[in-house]
Amino acid sequence: MPSIEIDQALAGSHISSNFTAIGTFSGNVADITCSIMKGTVTKASGAVSSHAPGNWQAVFTALAPDSGLSLVAHITGSPSDEDEQPNITVDAAEPIILNPLPNPEQGPSERVMVTVTGKHRQDVIAIICAVCIFNRKELQEVVAVWLGEVNTPKRGQWQSKPKFKPVPKGKKFGILAIGFNKHGEIVGQAFRRRK
Repeated sequence: MPSIEIDQALAGSHISSNFTAIGTFSGNVADITCSIMKGTVTKASGAVSSHAPGNWQAVFTALAPDSGLSLVAHITGSPSDEDEQPNITVDAAEPIILNPLPNPEQGPSERVMVTVTGKHRQDVIAIICAVCIFNRKELQEVVAVWLGEVNTPKRGQWQSKPKFKPVPKGKKFGILAIGFNKHGEIVGQAFRRRK
């Protein structure tokens, strides 16, 4: 039975005009379509390929800045499956970028640690990272919240090293990074999910 999930970008994310959506699937990659939608209107379709077994990506280029969009991945079959992530914003320059997540490392005691890195715009002065555990497509719980260090290791980059209990078998973890400006307003967020 075909199935599909979007791992990047999730609901509420800010993306750049050149963006690569990623996710997991079972079935045939040739049966996958991925689109940026505004209501029922297709704004852009991504070039879909498989970069590793069970993983897909869709490359979008030259997206116009806009908000209130949805990222929709669809796989045909019997039955077909679809994943939709609403409230996507295309920014001329993303306020916060989250790099691909590495494998967790063994941390102190029974915890694991993951080094999360990315880039940020100049107006981002604080970042928090939430470690989220997913059961398939649904958020199960938030297990840790850590501060990100802005302008580390150099200007315009950030990092955080959250520690959390090992992810249970059959679950995925993700990192939600939220950036704040000097007025305490949220200026952007980014999310990545990993098995």
